[in-house]
Amino acid sequence: MTEAGQRKITVSGRGQVSAPPDLGHLRLGVRVTNRDPEWALRTSTERIGAVQEALKDAGVAEDDITLGWFSITTVHDHVDGRRTFRGYQVSHDLSVTVRDIQRTGELLSLAVHSGADDVRGVSFSVEDPSPWIDRARERAFENARHKANELARLSGTELAAVVSIRETTYEPVEIERHEFRAMAAAPMSLSERPPDVPVNPGDAEFSVQVEVVWEIAA
Repeated sequence: MTEAGQRKITVSGRGQVSAPPDLGHLRLGVRVTNRDPEWALRTSTERIGAVQEALKDAGVAEDDITLGWFSITTVHDHVDGRRTFRGYQVSHDLSVTVRDIQRTGELLSLAVHSGADDVRGVSFSVEDPSPWIDRARERAFENARHKANELARLSGTELAAVVSIRETTYEPVEIERHEFRAMAAAPMSLSERPPDVPVNPGDAEFSVQVEVVWEIAA
């Protein structure tokens, strides 16, 4: 677009790149309900501890297993219009970072078989997005320059210096692939290898949009 009297062309450009994720993220935990809150808390602690130990024995670093959520709430049933106290529910969730992304399905299955009965989801991300954003930025600027050159050609003018550049970067949120509730399973030894849960990380999309203003050559 040419601004009358100012001899400028303003265009927008967009660049996008796809990147393979290199981190997996598991959100899982245990739910224990009982009329005795101390029993529920003790049982929950034992079960989540078993899950943590199984993951660490499988090679997950302790720093990559963090508390995601913890709560104690009352649970009621509603039958025939009546509200009946069922007990206290202890919820204990873990956030697990999987640095060998190919093991995501294996570790998910291991956690379930070690006592996790509530899987909130599996997601994937790119640990260092900087090179991908840089590449998207280059494409965005080239796209803007191509548009500006076309406008200049069509209007019988030529581009001069860049007056200003404004950028907007869109980084992807974690790629969600699975979300389901796992049925409670009896803990099993590591020698009994459970079947891996099939996962497909897909690609992360990085996008940059720029608005560039060029002077028009006299």
